[in-house]
Amino acid sequence: MAAREAMTTTETDAAVEPLLTGREVKQQIHLLGFDLSRRVRNWHFAIVFPILPPEDGQQLVEDPIELWKAVFLVHDDTALPSFSVPMTMKEMIDMVWSKVWDDLEREMIDMVWSKVWDDLERVAEFSEARARLQPSAYDRALKQANACPCDRQDEKGAFQRVVLDDGLLPGEPITSECPHHVRYSRDVADKVEEFIVPEQLRMTRRHLRSLFSLVEMEKYGVITKFMALHEWEKLQRLYERGWSSPRAMLEWPKESSSDVVEKYTGSRIAFFFHFYDLFTRWMVFPGFLSVALIIYQLKVRWGLSGDVSEVANVRRQFSDPYRGTIKESLQNLFHWLLVVLVLGGFVWVIFFLKDLRHAAHGDPTGKTIGIPNGIIITSIKYATTITIKVVDLVWTPLSTWLSKKENHRTEMDLKAAMAVKLFSVKFVIFYYPFVRFLLPGTKWFRFWI
Repeated sequence: MAAREAMTTTETDAAVEPLLTGREVKQQIHLLGFDLSRRVRNWHFAIVFPILPPEDGQQLVEDPIELWKAVFLVHDDTALPSFSVPMTMKEMIDMVWSKVWDDLEREMIDMVWSKVWDDLERVAEFSEARARLQPSAYDRALKQANACPCDRQDEKGAFQRVVLDDGLLPGEPITSECPHHVRYSRDVADKVEEFIVPEQLRMTRRHLRSLFSLVEMEKYGVITKFMALHEWEKLQRLYERGWSSPRAMLEWPKESSSDVVEKYTGSRIAFFFHFYDLFTRWMVFPGFLSVALIIYQLKVRWGLSGDVSEVANVRRQFSDPYRGTIKESLQNLFHWLLVVLVLGGFVWVIFFLKDLRHAAHGDPTGKTIGIPNGIIITSIKYATTITIKVVDLVWTPLSTWLSKKENHRTEMDLKAAMAVKLFSVKFVIFYYPFVRFLLPGTKWFRFWI
């Protein structure tokens, strides 16, 4: 649940013991089409404490007492520890690290491994977690079979229970039952199902906030990241089902798609995908109507292709003697040459930023071109966004101006030529993140993932 650069240290820093054994580090997992080394266990969250370079670690903390009160929600000065004067940033991070580890070890560090979960029940009751009733609880209460509400009913109003074997994990059943959710307490522990991982994450995060302030820890630079960790087996299963693939948008939604997403992400996020599936089904009929309308419009316009430009108004800037000359051809060629140069320059900048970030990842504590690698790693994504915006802001007015200077006969010809050149550049700069997902096996693709 907590990690400091995947290592844990003693108070004297005399020994360093990895949180993962050598066997676990060497374990290979297949995830999203790639073979990766396993770096974590089945933890819920990762709290990343920085290992600062010597020059940064020796910076002094202005007010250690204020920092400690803000991080650990302390209101009584008698509960404060003793601080060295002056105190460096490294010393403060070590103190916070020890305090956080002690709190987690005392409160809930082993909660993720437990099956009965006495600690989890205590946290669930404290945080008033939402628990899902067992379908069998309806049968026991009403003393009849299949009494749990389902999403389908027959003509007599009886619920129809449907079982699908296409669950999140192989062989896991998916049913059409829709039991209620209740506020958890120990009195109803035998009537509710085990908490799914999203609900455990929600409870864990809420309980962590009662121990210390993650926002203040990031604000003061005591931690660099706090994030939930994926369950790679279930994530791979979702990938195999096409959940994260753009090609799956062209497939008819499966009956169990939303239920499978709910098992991994929880009901709140799964509701969006359920609505998306419903929207897709409802738009099928209007989609066929639009195809019929397009065919009808083509029928009306049949035989008129090319005649519109003959009767359209001629542009005032059009010169008939200039048409077809070498100068006109060179002018048009120059515009297309600019298209190629802009696209080539954009791709070069993107690959340069990628290589820069890759080099920074190889040495997180070092520097590249005089800039700390930690700053480079976090700023590359912003540099990529800025590059896209700058190219768009420069190319759109430039290409429009060049198109208007070209010798097009009608406004329709001008707009057609302008649209082709604008679209050629905009498509690449705005949609390259989606195209890269279709290029598995390349080194840069593996890095960006």
